[in-house]
Amino acid sequence: MSKQAIPSFFFPTTVLMIDDNVEFLKSVAIGLPAEAATYNFYSDPRMALKLINEKYHGNAVADGLVNLIDEEEFEHRTLDVNVRDIYKIMYNRSRFQQISTVVVDYHMPGMDGIEFCKSIKNPNIQKILLTSIVDENKAIEVLNEGLIHTFIRKQSPNVMQLLSQALSQAQKRYFFNLSQIVHQVISCSTEESALADPAFIDLFHRICHEFRATEYYLTEFLGSFVFLDADGNHYGLFTRIKDQIDFYCESKEAESAPKDVIASLRKAQQILCHHNENNYALPDGRVWEQYLYDALKINGKSEYFCAYGPDMYDIRSDKLLSFNDYSSPIGIRLNE
Repeated sequence: MSKQAIPSFFFPTTVLMIDDNVEFLKSVAIGLPAEAATYNFYSDPRMALKLINEKYHGNAVADGLVNLIDEEEFEHRTLDVNVRDIYKIMYNRSRFQQISTVVVDYHMPGMDGIEFCKSIKNPNIQKILLTSIVDENKAIEVLNEGLIHTFIRKQSPNVMQLLSQALSQAQKRYFFNLSQIVHQVISCSTEESALADPAFIDLFHRICHEFRATEYYLTEFLGSFVFLDADGNHYGLFTRIKDQIDFYCESKEAESAPKDVIASLRKAQQILCHHNENNYALPDGRVWEQYLYDALKINGKSEYFCAYGPDMYDIRSDKLLSFNDYSSPIGIRLNE
């Protein structure tokens, strides 16, 4: 997963755990990682299924990002991806309620785990099946059919470690699936992108670790992102190629920029990192110095120049709900 193209957005989600054994649910709740998800626990599979299929049947947070453009021939309709607005998902206060994954026990009265998974309407939801040793052949069968994404033996001595790892991978797959259309458009575009370049991906994950990012959102095709940590502090990554830098230096706005600023840009020692959600144009050259950041050159499939740091984007912090503020009052929800 780490070498695949980076999802175009990511944030902590809700995980549903379904098991008719309430004591097992309570024991599992103690050891689940709380930094990347919130958890709802159900002993009644039908109640959980109703929640999934009626309340969270779609992916509302991403609505409006992809549109069809009508052309003369119906067969040649074009997809338009509004990349610049992906980051506005962070202002959706219900984003953390989105269900990415279910963990369901195989043996339950009235509805077993396989029947439960078959009944989920949303194709993007990731499914983890808890099994016993004797159920393993059946689990492998439904795994090969694509009905579940992984299974874990409930009696495994390291079941919590296996479950934590499976949940982490499930969330990544969930957002990668949601990003498929964006990546398809990028791959067909004439614009260059670093999102699938291993050298850039390594840098991206280093930045995530350094910033302790719990959320990130793509802001430009090439590979610029805004990151949020669990407290809602925001950080930026801007990515440029030499042609872009040269274009800025030849722009009308550059005519009023200080000569030393232009010299630094032409040498790619620094890059211009400007973001304004209401104005896509370059700022007046006289203020370019305040948008200059030291450039880090990345030699991947192409040559990229990157800059990253805190407070690089014009984020409306008063409109944000941080993951810590969301998850603190919620804790563990056990629905018996």
